[in-house]
Parts: sequence; C-alpha cells; structure tokens
Amino acid sequence: MDKFYFIDPATIRFKLRDETIWELYQEVDGVLLKLNPASTFYLGLDPDPDDPRGKSILGSIPFVARVEQRLLEDMQKTMHNAGYHRLHLTITPPERFSGELNETYLSRANRYFEDTVDMMKELAPEDNPITWNDVKIECIGPSGHVASSNYWYINHKALVEDICAGVHLDPFVLGYSYGPTRGWAQFKYELILRNVVSIQRLAKRFMEWIRNIELALQGIPLECVHHFDNRKFFGMLEQREAEKIHLENIIRKKEVGFITEDQAKREIESIE
Repeated sequence: MDKFYFIDPATIRFKLRDETIWELYQEVDGVLLKLNPASTFYLGLDPDPDDPRGKSILGSIPFVARVEQRLLEDMQKTMHNAGYHRLHLTITPPERFSGELNETYLSRANRYFEDTVDMMKELAPEDNPITWNDVKIECIGPSGHVASSNYWYINHKALVEDICAGVHLDPFVLGYSYGPTRGWAQFKYELILRNVVSIQRLAKRFMEWIRNIELALQGIPLECVHHFDNRKFFGMLEQREAEKIHLENIIRKKEVGFITEDQAKREIESIE
C-alpha cells in the first residue's frame, strides 16, 4: 500500500441509487466526485437507513444551548421587570361642577392628572409626595414565595429534562447532575465509555484489516492486533478496592487448601 488519505467528513455527500444503495461522493470545488467503495472506508456514528451520515452523541447540544439561551434572556427581562418594587398611584377623578361643560371638565381632570404625574417624576430619592386625599399611593412588587426565582428554576429544570428526554442526551453532558453527584455521574460516564468502546471495535477491525493485508502482500507471516488505551483515573479507587478483595479471596482459598499454588497464580493472572 502506497498511501492512506483522510477525507474531510464535511465534504462527504450521499446519493441513493435504486432506492437501496447509498453511493459515496466527495464535493471538491462544487463538483461531486464518486469515491471507490472498495478503497474507501466510511464509518458514520449511529447511522440509520434514512441517513447514513449518522450523528454524534453530542450533536443535540447546540439545540439545547439555543433553547436555554432564549429562556435565560426571557428570564432576565422578566426578573428585571418584576424584581423591583414600584409605586402605583391611583387618582380619583375630580367632581364635575354644576353647569360645567364637558370639554372644560375633561381639560381640568387631565391637567390635574398630568400635574400629579409630573410631581411624582420630579421626586428625588429623599423626597416624599404630598397630595390631596383623592390620590392613593401603593407600593407594589414581588413578595413571598411567588417573587422568588424558584418558579423560574422549576420551569428551567423541566425544560432541560424535556429536551434531554427528547434528544436522548444525558443531563450530565450539559453539566446537570440529579441525585448523588458521584454515583450518577459515574454511571452516565460509563455509558458514554461503552459507546466509545463500540466505535473503537469498528475502528479496530478496520485497522487490523489494513495492516494484515499489507503484511500478507509483503509476505510477512505475522498478524497485527490493534489495541486502544482506555486507561482512566475515573473510578480508580473502586477498581483497586475490587482487586484487593479478589486477591484476598485467592490468598484465603490457597491458605485453607481449596486451591493449589498454581491455581492461585492462574487466578491472579486472570485479574490482569
């Protein structure tokens, strides 16, 4: 084999032939070039019959982020509007004089209303309003549990949970962890790792296929085995504790005579 090329996945295109076979193309400068299926290896993550491109396990995060951003913007506007106490003025319209024309009465009432509003606008923080008893001033604003951000938190949490359920996205990927943090995060992290390992198996077979063909073409009587290094420190304490218990059980069985020394060695080797 001479060379091995990597193709930008963004340039890959598919065409359905005879409603049964997907043909692979690469778009170069606006021109579709058909790729040789015998020499091209394409692996889509989580593909389906209607879309061979597949999708990433994190592909729905941008959608969730857009929805959350819009919710936070609305929440900011609403909380800003409801988060401050305000003065509410109730002005009783003046009584109409006997024989007063309608236009004159409306003009007098409107002027009295506007004078009161202008007076309130010109008040300094240390000033107090002085009015007749036909003006009622009330302080309105958030109070009690309704005014807190709990409602927004509940709505936001419900939205996140609905999105996660709809797009099959684990909440911890978005930074949310419900329940005991360590146990829940570890469980979900293991699920992600299993998904990664399943993808690695496909890549493992492909790499072994390529290398073993090359070895056969060169007449070398060897077989290549590809391994992925999946060592991780997450959960290392639990792994070491399990190994310790297993070793103690082997030593105990050997001491009481249930197994021989050779059998104990084989069991210890199986741990690794």
